[in-house]
Amino acid sequence: MQNSCKTTQRGCFRLIILKEPAKPWLVRHSAQWCKNGASGSLTTLPEVRHPILPKARYIEGAPHRMSRYTRFPPKAQSSKEPLPASRSRAGDLTENGPSRAAPQGRDAASAPSARHPVVANDRLSPMVWIFLASLLIPILFSVGSLKLAPVRIVLLIAVVPVLIAWISGKCGRIRLADIWLLLLAFWMFVTFNLDGGHSTFRYSMLTVIEVIAPYLLARTYIRSQAQYEALLRILFWIAVILLPAAAIESFTKIRIYNMIVDPIFSTFPWANYEPRLGLYRAQTVFEHPILYGVMVAFFTLPVFTLFRQSNGWAASLLRTSPILLATFLSLSAGAWMGAILQALLSLYKIILRNVPWRWWLALGGVITLYFVVLFGSNQPVFQFFSGKLAFDSHTAYHRYLIWIYGWENVWQAPLFGRGLADWDRPIWLYSPSIDNLWLVFAIRHGLPGLIFILGAYVTVVCTLIWARPQSETVRAYREALVFALIGLAVALVTVHLWSATFNFIIFMLGAGMWMRDVPQEDGSSSADPATDQRRGAAPNTPITARGGHLRPVNSRTTNNSPRNRS
Repeated sequence: MQNSCKTTQRGCFRLIILKEPAKPWLVRHSAQWCKNGASGSLTTLPEVRHPILPKARYIEGAPHRMSRYTRFPPKAQSSKEPLPASRSRAGDLTENGPSRAAPQGRDAASAPSARHPVVANDRLSPMVWIFLASLLIPILFSVGSLKLAPVRIVLLIAVVPVLIAWISGKCGRIRLADIWLLLLAFWMFVTFNLDGGHSTFRYSMLTVIEVIAPYLLARTYIRSQAQYEALLRILFWIAVILLPAAAIESFTKIRIYNMIVDPIFSTFPWANYEPRLGLYRAQTVFEHPILYGVMVAFFTLPVFTLFRQSNGWAASLLRTSPILLATFLSLSAGAWMGAILQALLSLYKIILRNVPWRWWLALGGVITLYFVVLFGSNQPVFQFFSGKLAFDSHTAYHRYLIWIYGWENVWQAPLFGRGLADWDRPIWLYSPSIDNLWLVFAIRHGLPGLIFILGAYVTVVCTLIWARPQSETVRAYREALVFALIGLAVALVTVHLWSATFNFIIFMLGAGMWMRDVPQEDGSSSADPATDQRRGAAPNTPITARGGHLRPVNSRTTNNSPRNRS
């Protein structure tokens, strides 16, 4: 047993660290307060759970040096005053510990405030399980002129409940990204229905639901660290389950899951592409190899970060290897690009972790590279980069032609776009596909549609960047998700998404918004730093999270730092 005692002029704080020999990784902390100096009687402090210190005990009236996780009282209350009296509210901290109404949460840092209610427990909702399972069912059936898949049926069932939850405030406060997506859905409905027709109306309604429902589904049911971790574990197992089928398909062209479903239901046809690197492109249960590759590549770094919380670098990389192998078997340059950018951004952050302006440096480097290529290359910028990132020069040049003629279509109908009409192109450019998601939105829905989708995407990324969660684990998850979204945004310049993969990406845009609602480093739990003061709390009063747990606060961010205390 190791003892540590810190004294002040009026009292003594004793921190006792207990280590179990059989479990050296388990450290238990306890604390005792001596009111009348070192010779006075010792009073055991109430116990509060903490995610890092499982047996840490806190006190609200102790001197500053006692703990960096303590929220201190106002300056007017001196250390020689007795401990605060028990509070009458259910769930608040008392001298005898938390009241019986206080649930013991697994992470006080991610406890919600009263302004941001969440679900009653940390278990993942069955709706999320059903949604993720529906992405993996390769079944198609028609209702009239509409083609339906299991994921569309799930979204049709879920759209009304999640809309009600969003309106009632169960998703937390309304964010700017929510407004951007609603504007996008409204504009898509308008542009699709300019030509009229019942079939167009039904298709536009399904498209609107596919934009709104996955995002609000994530906003409603992914509201805590535990739920987000459960989501990442499911995504990992999805990659593991699909990997054997992908490997068999890459070597033999045999699609296992589709062979099982095909005798009973209609399924997706095989995308008959030429082999690359001596292998066939695996598409597993998706319509196209690009859809499979982009989906599994997206959660590479988030899942690695999940494993990194309890494993070393080598073990985490080994556990993430099924996702890396699945991304490789898709043989899609867009999917590879997204995964590689995630790794590069993560390494850049680690190497320059001590440089506070590292991201401004990175932005300046990107801008400089753009102008160097613009003035120093005999090729247009898009053609130059697409040629470097594609598997072959023919594919790169084809994407460059799509870029040129696609923007000609945009300027022909810049406001409402072309809707569901085919885009104009030379007769020798026979393929109708457009390998650029951003360009597809500009052609179909005009420049407003492009602005709305970019506004929603950029707003989600900026919301996560501006979030400053108190929990180090949540901050790691936030960085991984931001890097994944940035890598995907670049990859979407070379690929188009639809069907299940598009629904999944919209879902992931909302899956990280809870990180802005948890308690932040400035003591707030929302974008407005004065939230707690509007609820009636003084700026420096002890603030407890819901359930009676003290919010762990870095002492450097409080008004009780050594520079501000007399």
